[in-house]
Amino acid sequence: YRAGAYDNHFLSSPNVYSITEDMTGNLWIGTDNGLNYLDRITNTFTYFFRDEADPNSISYNDIKALASDDKGNLWIGTNKGGLNYYDFETGEFLHYKHDPDDINSLSWDKIYGLLCDKDNNLWILTNKKNIDNQQSSIDILPSGQDRFIHLQEKAYYGITQSNDGNIYIGSIGGIWEFNKSDS
Repeated sequence: YRAGAYDNHFLSSPNVYSITEDMTGNLWIGTDNGLNYLDRITNTFTYFFRDEADPNSISYNDIKALASDDKGNLWIGTNKGGLNYYDFETGEFLHYKHDPDDINSLSWDKIYGLLCDKDNNLWILTNKKNIDNQQSSIDILPSGQDRFIHLQEKAYYGITQSNDGNIYIGSIGGIWEFNKSDS
Protein backbone atom coordinates (compact mmCIF):
# COMPACT_ATOMS: atom_id res chain seq x y z
CA TYR A 1 0.00 0.00 0.00
CA ARG A 2 1.25 3.47 -0.87
CA ALA A 3 0.33 7.02 0.03
CA GLY A 4 -1.75 8.96 -2.43
CA ALA A 5 -4.99 10.84 -2.93
CA TYR A 6 -7.52 10.53 -0.11
CA ASP A 7 -9.86 8.26 -2.04
CA ASN A 8 -9.69 5.50 0.63
CA HIS A 9 -7.40 3.20 -1.39
CA PHE A 10 -4.17 4.88 -0.26
CA LEU A 11 -2.32 5.54 3.00
CA SER A 12 -2.57 9.10 4.30
CA SER A 13 1.25 9.30 4.41
CA PRO A 14 4.24 7.27 3.16
CA ASN A 15 5.79 7.51 6.66
CA VAL A 16 4.50 4.52 8.67
CA TYR A 17 5.71 4.20 12.29
CA SER A 18 3.50 1.51 13.79
CA ILE A 19 1.08 -1.24 12.73
CA THR A 20 -1.18 -3.49 14.77
CA GLU A 21 -3.82 -6.03 13.85
CA ASP A 22 -7.17 -5.95 15.65
CA MET A 23 -9.30 -8.92 16.72
CA THR A 24 -11.17 -8.90 13.39
CA GLY A 25 -7.95 -9.17 11.35
CA ASN A 26 -7.96 -5.58 10.13
CA LEU A 27 -4.93 -3.28 10.39
CA TRP A 28 -4.42 -0.03 12.26
CA ILE A 29 -1.52 1.99 10.87
CA GLY A 30 0.18 4.93 12.58
CA THR A 31 1.67 7.56 10.26
CA ASP A 32 2.99 11.09 10.62
CA ASN A 33 -0.29 12.23 9.05
CA GLY A 34 -3.03 10.49 10.99
CA LEU A 35 -4.25 7.07 12.01
CA ASN A 36 -5.24 4.76 9.14
CA TYR A 37 -7.61 1.80 9.44
CA LEU A 38 -7.38 -0.81 6.69
CA ASP A 39 -10.42 -3.04 6.16
CA ARG A 40 -8.70 -6.11 4.71
CA ILE A 41 -11.89 -7.47 3.13
CA THR A 42 -12.71 -4.35 1.09
CA ASN A 43 -9.07 -3.16 0.86
CA THR A 44 -10.16 0.37 1.81
CA PHE A 45 -8.83 2.84 4.34
CA THR A 46 -10.60 4.98 6.90
CA TYR A 47 -8.62 7.96 8.16
CA PHE A 48 -8.61 9.50 11.62
CA PHE A 49 -7.23 13.04 11.92
CA ARG A 50 -7.11 15.66 14.65
CA ASP A 51 -10.13 17.95 14.40
CA GLU A 52 -9.77 21.08 16.55
CA ALA A 53 -13.57 21.46 16.59
CA ASP A 54 -14.08 17.91 17.94
CA PRO A 55 -12.65 17.21 21.44
CA ASN A 56 -13.30 13.48 20.87
CA SER A 57 -11.07 13.26 17.80
CA ILE A 58 -7.54 11.90 17.99
CA SER A 59 -5.28 14.29 19.95
CA TYR A 60 -2.44 14.59 17.41
CA ASN A 61 -1.81 13.43 13.84
CA ASP A 62 1.76 12.12 14.29
CA ILE A 63 1.25 8.52 15.49
CA LYS A 64 4.38 6.78 16.80
CA ALA A 65 3.04 3.67 18.56
CA LEU A 66 0.00 1.36 18.57
CA ALA A 67 -1.05 -1.50 20.84
CA SER A 68 -4.11 -3.69 21.35
CA ASP A 69 -4.99 -5.21 24.69
CA ASP A 70 -6.57 -8.62 25.31
CA LYS A 71 -10.06 -7.06 25.21
CA GLY A 72 -9.43 -5.70 21.71
CA ASN A 73 -9.04 -2.08 22.83
CA LEU A 74 -6.78 0.14 20.74
CA TRP A 75 -4.13 2.36 22.36
CA ILE A 76 -2.41 5.08 20.33
CA GLY A 77 0.83 6.87 21.23
CA THR A 78 1.40 10.22 19.56
CA ASN A 79 4.47 12.39 19.06
CA LYS A 80 3.18 15.40 21.03
CA GLY A 81 -0.46 14.65 21.88
CA GLY A 82 -0.02 12.02 24.60
CA LEU A 83 -1.85 8.70 24.77
CA ASN A 84 -5.21 7.99 23.13
CA TYR A 85 -7.69 5.18 23.73
CA TYR A 86 -10.11 4.46 20.89
CA ASP A 87 -13.64 3.51 21.96
CA PHE A 88 -14.98 1.22 19.23
CA GLU A 89 -18.58 1.56 20.42
CA THR A 90 -18.72 5.37 20.28
CA GLY A 91 -15.99 6.02 17.68
CA GLU A 92 -14.44 8.54 20.08
CA PHE A 93 -10.92 8.97 21.39
CA LEU A 94 -10.17 9.36 25.09
CA HIS A 95 -6.99 11.38 25.77
CA TYR A 96 -4.36 10.90 28.46
CA LYS A 97 -1.88 13.79 28.66
CA HIS A 98 0.91 15.03 30.88
CA ASP A 99 -0.31 17.36 33.62
CA PRO A 100 2.53 18.94 35.64
CA ASP A 101 0.14 19.38 38.57
CA ASP A 102 -0.88 15.69 38.67
CA ILE A 103 1.79 13.16 39.65
CA ASN A 104 -0.49 10.33 38.46
CA SER A 105 -0.73 11.66 34.90
CA LEU A 106 1.37 10.61 31.91
CA SER A 107 5.07 11.59 32.31
CA TRP A 108 5.38 13.27 28.89
CA ASP A 109 3.24 13.71 25.77
CA LYS A 110 5.80 12.25 23.34
CA ILE A 111 5.29 8.49 23.13
CA TYR A 112 7.67 6.22 21.25
CA GLY A 113 6.55 2.76 22.30
CA LEU A 114 3.54 0.86 23.67
CA LEU A 115 3.06 -2.69 24.91
CA CYS A 116 0.10 -4.43 26.52
CA ASP A 117 1.66 -7.16 28.64
CA LYS A 118 0.21 -10.59 29.43
CA ASP A 119 -1.51 -9.13 32.52
CA ASN A 120 -3.11 -6.42 30.36
CA ASN A 121 -0.99 -3.62 31.83
CA LEU A 122 -0.07 -0.93 29.32
CA TRP A 123 3.63 -0.02 29.15
CA ILE A 124 4.32 3.42 27.67
CA LEU A 125 7.73 4.69 26.56
CA THR A 126 7.68 8.48 26.83
CA ASN A 127 10.22 11.13 26.01
CA LYS A 128 10.65 14.86 26.49
CA LYS A 129 13.36 16.01 24.14
CA ASN A 130 14.37 19.59 23.68
CA ILE A 131 17.52 21.50 22.73
CA ASP A 132 18.91 21.54 26.29
CA ASN A 133 18.22 18.01 27.46
CA GLN A 134 16.40 14.75 27.00
CA GLN A 135 14.22 13.19 29.67
CA SER A 136 12.37 9.93 29.34
CA SER A 137 10.30 7.61 31.39
CA ILE A 138 8.62 4.26 31.35
CA ASP A 139 5.02 4.68 32.42
CA ILE A 140 2.78 1.76 33.31
CA LEU A 141 -1.01 2.01 33.25
CA PRO A 142 -2.17 -0.98 35.33
CA SER A 143 -5.15 -2.86 33.95
CA GLY A 144 -8.45 -1.26 35.00
CA GLN A 145 -6.84 1.87 36.48
CA ASP A 146 -6.41 5.47 35.36
CA ARG A 147 -3.30 6.31 37.42
CA PHE A 148 0.12 5.92 35.84
CA ILE A 149 3.14 4.36 37.57
CA HIS A 150 6.41 6.05 36.60
CA LEU A 151 9.83 4.44 36.24
CA GLN A 152 12.38 7.20 35.54
CA GLU A 153 15.06 5.86 33.21
CA LYS A 154 16.97 6.85 30.04
CA ALA A 155 15.57 7.16 26.50
CA TYR A 156 13.69 4.09 25.30
CA TYR A 157 12.66 3.15 21.79
CA GLY A 158 11.58 -0.49 21.56
CA ILE A 159 9.65 -2.83 23.85
CA THR A 160 8.57 -6.48 23.80
CA GLN A 161 7.53 -9.24 26.17
CA SER A 162 9.09 -12.70 26.11
CA ASN A 163 7.15 -15.95 26.46
CA ASP A 164 8.25 -16.19 30.11
CA GLY A 165 6.70 -12.79 30.85
CA ASN A 166 9.83 -10.64 31.08
CA ILE A 167 9.76 -7.20 29.50
CA TYR A 168 12.69 -6.09 27.30
CA ILE A 169 13.18 -2.42 26.51
CA GLY A 170 15.66 -0.99 24.02
CA SER A 171 17.50 2.22 24.82
CA ILE A 172 20.37 4.30 23.51
CA GLY A 173 22.69 2.41 25.91
CA GLY A 174 21.49 -1.15 25.27
CA ILE A 175 18.64 -3.35 26.50
CA TRP A 176 16.93 -3.11 29.85
CA GLU A 177 15.15 -6.21 31.27
CA PHE A 178 12.24 -6.09 33.69
CA ASN A 179 12.03 -9.54 35.29
CA LYS A 180 8.46 -10.01 36.48
CA SER A 181 9.42 -12.78 38.93
CA ASP A 182 11.62 -10.29 40.82
CA SER A 183 8.98 -7.58 41.14
